[in-house]
Amino acid sequence: MLQELGKDAFSFEGIYLDAYGREKPCFQLPRREVEILLIGYSIPLRAKVIDRLHELEAQAKGAAFRAPQSLPETLRLTAELAEKNEQLALENKEMAPKAVVFNNWRCVRSSWPPSSASWRASTR
Repeated sequence: MLQELGKDAFSFEGIYLDAYGREKPCFQLPRREVEILLIGYSIPLRAKVIDRLHELEAQAKGAAFRAPQSLPETLRLTAELAEKNEQLALENKEMAPKAVVFNNWRCVRSSWPPSSASWRASTR
C-alpha cells in the first residue's frame, strides 16, 4: 500500500515494548494512511475501527457532552441547565454587594488590604 502511495515504509517504522518488555517493530501510520489501509478490510471490521477512532477522538477532546437522543433526554438536559442557571444567578446575587464594596475600595485606593475589605463586606 505504501509503495503504491509513493511512500517509504521505513519512514513510518517505530518500536514498542511488548508485555515482556521486549522491543518489537511496528508502523506508526498517520490517520490518512490508517484509513486508506482500512478500506481493504471487511465492512464490519472497518466500521468497528472507525467507530473506535471517533470514540478516542471524542475522549481526547474532552467531549463529555453527548447530544440528547430522545425527548426525555432533551427535557432532562434542559431542566439540569435551567437549575445550573438559577444556581449561578443566586450566587451572583449573593456576591454583588461584596463586589460593590471591593470596587469602591479599589477606586478610593484605601489603605485596607483586600482581605480586610472582604471581611468588612461580609460583616455588614
